[in-house]
Parts: sequence; structure tokens; C-alpha cells
Amino acid sequence: MVLEDKVTANGYDVQMQTNHLSKSLPTKELWSHLEKSDDRRVVCLTSVARFGSPLVEKDFGGNGGNLGGNGASMIFNGTRWERYHQTKLANSLKVEAKEDCKVKSLLAHPSVAATAL
Repeated sequence: MVLEDKVTANGYDVQMQTNHLSKSLPTKELWSHLEKSDDRRVVCLTSVARFGSPLVEKDFGGNGGNLGGNGASMIFNGTRWERYHQTKLANSLKVEAKEDCKVKSLLAHPSVAATAL
């Protein structure tokens, strides 16, 4: 959470890859099985951190390590927090599917938790 501006081996921001892209690929790969299932749903966990500025296209591309530095504050400000916000906002995007698709795309916010983060 609120990771440094680092690049992954395939060029993405480590935070975007961890929080969003790494969940999207398995969903894509399993989609044909989901369509055949009796209980067809994809549930994505996000947080209230998704509220704020709109999506920023550069955060999704191969720009890891070049997304604005490592500024952070304890009150949810700074570039690290903005990148975290972008990942949670990305999680809330609606899955675009065929009109006759029976897979439900759901979004859940598990509430605030007291952690060491």
C-alpha cells in the first residue's frame, strides 16, 4: 500500500500491477468458465480511496518508475497516495461485456480496518 514509484519487470508501476493488473489477467483467463458457471460473478474489492481525481491514463501504461516520485504524507496526500487512489479507482471500473453476458460484476468495500499499514 502506498508503494514507491518503482517499475515491475514488464514495465508497469508496481502498485498498479499489484492492486489492479494482477487481478485482471486471471479474470480474463477464466472468463469462459465463468460464463458456463451457475453462479456467475466477479467480485472486486476496492476501498473509499477510489474517490478523488479521475483516472489518469499514464498510470496504466508502461510508465513505472516515472509517475511523479515518492512524496507521501500521513493525511492521504502526495504522489504515492495518488497512485494508490488510481489503482483503487481502476478496480471499480465496470467490466465491459457482451449484451447477453450473464456474469455479474460486483464491487465491494470491506470497510476500514485497523492495520499496521
